This record gives sequence, structure tokens and C-alpha cells, in this order.
Amino acid sequence: MRKYSKPSLQGHKILYNSPRYCVFEISKDFPYNCFEENSSFIIYDGVFDTEIAWCTVNDSGELHGKTPYGPHELDVYGSTIRDLIDNVQKKIEWIIRH
Repeated sequence: MRKYSKPSLQGHKILYNSPRYCVFEISKDFPYNCFEENSSFIIYDGVFDTEIAWCTVNDSGELHGKTPYGPHELDVYGSTIRDLIDNVQKKIEWIIRH
């Protein structure tokens, strides 16, 4: 059985939690690695033991995030958290192949 890592959180609100992924809110009151300046929640991947997307909710209510790609970032979108995670996962799989 694969062992997944989890982030060290201090009272953050968990929005989604599965064996592999943890999605949690961040803010000035509940910071995380200084990402709260430009993001309102993080997608953390337990396989890679790191955050893989920094996310917000855009003006139309759609979830929007950025995932790293070398020195760049790729946009990811979703109508729900699970949809956003699926989009991030597809981008990560694409990145690994290229």
C-alpha cells in the first residue's frame, strides 16, 4: 500500500481530503508558506509531498488555480473542487510526459 504525506496544518479549514489530495483554505489568519497573498486555497498532493496548485475563486464563481511547470505556471479550472483536482491531475500527468 502506498503511503501518502499530509501537510502540517494549524487550524486550517479542510475543503477536501482523500488519501492522496488535501485541499485547504489559507488566509492571513491561517497562512501557508506565504501563498495567502495570492491564493485562497491550496491543493496538496500526498504522492509528491508538496502543494501542486494555488487557487482562488474567480468573479464568475469558477475555481481557478495555477500549477507549476518548470519556471512557469499552467492555469487550471473547475466548477467543483473535485473537478479542479481532476484538471490539475491531468496537467501534472501531461507535465510528467513532456
